[in-house]
Amino acid sequence: MPLVSICIPTYNYAAFLGDAVASAVAQTCPDVEILIVDNCSTDATADVAASWVRRDRRVRYLRNDANVGMARNFNLALRAAAGEYVKILCADDWLDARAIERSVAEIERHPGAALVTTGRLLAAARDRASGLVAYARTLRAVRGADAIRRCLFGTNYIGEPSATLFPRRLAARGFDESYPHLVDLEMWFHLLEQGSLVCIPEPLTCVRIHQGQGTQANLRARQILADKKRLYAAYGSRDYIRSTPRERAMWKLRMAYNAWTADRAAGGARTAGVAEFVPPAVFYAALPFLRASHGLRALMRRARYRVKRPPVAQ
Repeated sequence: MPLVSICIPTYNYAAFLGDAVASAVAQTCPDVEILIVDNCSTDATADVAASWVRRDRRVRYLRNDANVGMARNFNLALRAAAGEYVKILCADDWLDARAIERSVAEIERHPGAALVTTGRLLAAARDRASGLVAYARTLRAVRGADAIRRCLFGTNYIGEPSATLFPRRLAARGFDESYPHLVDLEMWFHLLEQGSLVCIPEPLTCVRIHQGQGTQANLRARQILADKKRLYAAYGSRDYIRSTPRERAMWKLRMAYNAWTADRAAGGARTAGVAEFVPPAVFYAALPFLRASHGLRALMRRARYRVKRPPVAQ
């Protein structure tokens, strides 16, 4: 049994898949299996995968007979995995060569850990990183309940699937396929109800930013908004969540901002979704602050990258 299963779910990402697989093959932890799970791609994905299967015996290629959607493809990858730990590596991302070794070392050094996340570089290409994000600035373990609470009232500070690693046995339930977009964050919450979060601040993951990603389409379809509402309804009432009136009010304002952004992107009425969460007059009074806060976060991501200037992961 391999120590780690690096699962690479993919659909029509032949242009990026080679970088993802190359970074998995190059890991300093050799005890890995690499599973490419193809969601019935119509591009050259099969050819790219076949070339890597020939090159490295640790690489396996699995292809679905039909497109089953992102969440179910994640689950097919999870079911095919044999490792003690699982890393879901999105086919358009790539890893620093030390990502698996460091992640395994830290999750095993912290008894009771259910999930580990690393810092992430935001990059358009290997030589064009422009942002740096991480859950924490120092190496630490965080109580699962505290991490859930922070993300529930904020955003996905834990990160994308490519940044995380978790014990396969704790994820036996699988990803919740009813979440079209925030399927990863819902899984992080499920895992963190079983243990703590270990945060590695170093940018050991590169998350590629490109036009083909589904985020904007999902935003226009209001799927992100719907998923956030469901997560809040599912986890906000848990016994371990102790929210304040201010946090609940800020959650409503942020949701109103998300609704306003989605409506604007879709070309619809800009107050239609806002009124679901707060009175439009309250929202528009707070809008300059919300927009400034959003812009400040983006500015800080760029500033952290420029100051620390970490090497782009290979």
